[in-house]
Amino acid sequence: MTLIRVITARNLASEQKVSELGQRCAMLAGMRALMACPFCREMFQPSERRTCPTCGLPLARLEDLPAAAVVGDELAEPIGPEDVTLPFSFTGHRRALLFALAVAGLAVFFLPWAHELAPERLTLSGPQLAQRLGTMWSPLVAWFVMVPLIASRRSKAKMRGARVAIAFLAAMSAIAGLTRIFFPPKGTPLDPHIVEWGLGLYANVALSFATLVAVPGFGGKRAVVPTASEQAPKGPPRESRAKVGNAVPKSSTPRKKK
Repeated sequence: MTLIRVITARNLASEQKVSELGQRCAMLAGMRALMACPFCREMFQPSERRTCPTCGLPLARLEDLPAAAVVGDELAEPIGPEDVTLPFSFTGHRRALLFALAVAGLAVFFLPWAHELAPERLTLSGPQLAQRLGTMWSPLVAWFVMVPLIASRRSKAKMRGARVAIAFLAAMSAIAGLTRIFFPPKGTPLDPHIVEWGLGLYANVALSFATLVAVPGFGGKRAVVPTASEQAPKGPPRESRAKVGNAVPKSSTPRKKK
C-alpha cells in the first residue's frame, strides 16, 4: 500500500508540473503576440493600434524588444522617445520625403541643363556644364551628401540635429542654379553666346526649394511625456483644507443694536 501511495503521489506531482508548464507556454505565446512601445513598454493587441498614444513611437513586437537594463537592484532609466533607434525603413517625420527629394536631385543632375544656340548648337547635361563651369559641381555634391545624411538619421533627436546641414546643402544647390538663371553668359557681336536653360536646371532649383520647405518638419516636434507626478490627480491644497476644518460657524442670532 505504501508503494502504491508513493507512485500515485509522484504521478500527481508530475501531472501538476506538466499543467503548470502548459500554462506558462500558453502565457508566453500570448505575450509574443502582443505589441509594445519601445520606450514606455505599454502593451497593445496587434489589431488595436500601430503607434503609442503617449510617446508617438511605432509599436514593435514584445519579443523583439531588448530586456530592461538593471543597475544594482533597480531598473535603469530607459532612453527617452527622442533617442529611440527607429527601423531603417521608417518613413515618418518627412524622412521618406526628404530622401526622395535627394535621390531625385541626383537623377536631375544628369538631365539637359543648357541648350547652346550660338556660336555652336549644343545640349549640355549637368556634368558637361560643370566641366566648363567648376561651380556647377556644387548641386551634385549637395545631393550626394544629403542622401546618406538623411538615411543615417534613425532617431528623432538626430533628425532634428541634421536640419541645419540639410538646409545648407539645399541652399547651396539652389544658389548655384539661380546664379546661372539670373546671370547668363554674355557674348559680343563677334563672339555671341546664346544659351537657353534646360529642364534639368529648373528642376534642380525646384527640388532645392522643396527641400528647404520640408526640412523644418524633419524629426517632428519634441515629444512631451508627462511624469508620474503630473499624471497623478491633484486634490485641494492643504491650506484650504485646514481653513475648512478650523472654520468656526457664524452665529445665527443677530447682534443687539446699541
